[in-house]
Amino acid sequence: MAIRRQVAAPVGAATFTVAPWLPFLLDALSYAGSIVPFGRLPAVRVQRDVRLPRPSVHREMGDGFRWIVGHAFLRPLTFAVAVFHLGTAGAFSLLILVVTDVLDAREITFGIVLAASAVGATIATLIAARLVERFSRRNVISVAAIVTALSVIAVGAVTAEWQLIAA
Repeated sequence: MAIRRQVAAPVGAATFTVAPWLPFLLDALSYAGSIVPFGRLPAVRVQRDVRLPRPSVHREMGDGFRWIVGHAFLRPLTFAVAVFHLGTAGAFSLLILVVTDVLDAREITFGIVLAASAVGATIATLIAARLVERFSRRNVISVAAIVTALSVIAVGAVTAEWQLIAA
């Protein structure tokens, strides 16, 4: 599974340079393909007491949300991951504007930037376990978030394509 993650990002960036829609198609196919192993699971029938009313989806969502809020470890982790991914999604959604409007570069530069990002993520994945052993998971995650924030700031300050690729 780790190899798949290390390969997926560079392949996605490279396919984007060929056709912008292609990585989305490949991603969708990988999600569809992930269903295949579930077809091999045995069918399990759950007997439900039909006299009891089935809780609404909103009630079940509320119960799940309250459970996470009440969990000492999952509450801050869930919040941190949500905020991190919202920020990352926002930064990546603006990246094409930096390439095409701010730097007035060709669209292929966007693919090259994504490939550079994927290479950096792959390197980080390869050294993460050793860093966690040495510095603790909390410290590694914190430094990774800071480095990500600094790279987003750097992207906002670039004036040349090579700077963007480096950032």
